[in-house]
Amino acid sequence: MSYIGSKRSSSLVSFDEGTIGSGVTFPAHHIIQIESSQTQAAQTITTLTDITGLSTSMTITSGNKVFISASVLYGGGNNNYGYINVCDGSNSVIYQSNWATGSQVNASIPTPVLGGSDRGTYHVHHIGFQYLWTPQTTSITVKLRAEKTYGAGNLTINRPNDNTNNTYIVGGTSSLTIMEVQA
Repeated sequence: MSYIGSKRSSSLVSFDEGTIGSGVTFPAHHIIQIESSQTQAAQTITTLTDITGLSTSMTITSGNKVFISASVLYGGGNNNYGYINVCDGSNSVIYQSNWATGSQVNASIPTPVLGGSDRGTYHVHHIGFQYLWTPQTTSITVKLRAEKTYGAGNLTINRPNDNTNNTYIVGGTSSLTIMEVQA
């Protein structure tokens, strides 16, 4: 063990080896643990459904928060509309807008309009988002669900709507990461 600082101020300690015991209390806002999931699978979505492979779980200490970070690649037909919801294990939406009325949709993240002659059909688009959640339980699951709400084509995950055998058809990987944050 080596100390950093003077003998009078030994509050900063550096260890060359060892394990932090369970009795250690971390200051507020420190990351305690991280869980992550990724998917390379292509998925076609029309009705509200789980995005395959983008679900992860952890057990946290009561009162702590969970930082959610995701990166989703999607494609769709021209002039398609849709959304992604961030949900808990029981499909309750963790966060969403609250202004929609009538047939409008409150959602966590809208998938932007894929207008234009080829932009929707042949391209993959990216959405990245973060949210700090205060769950009411210690055993948590976070998952992403998506739905296409309007348009002739499909909402697709990790690939463009067009799936022909051409070099301009490029796929990708989506991910979901959750981190326990000390309260």
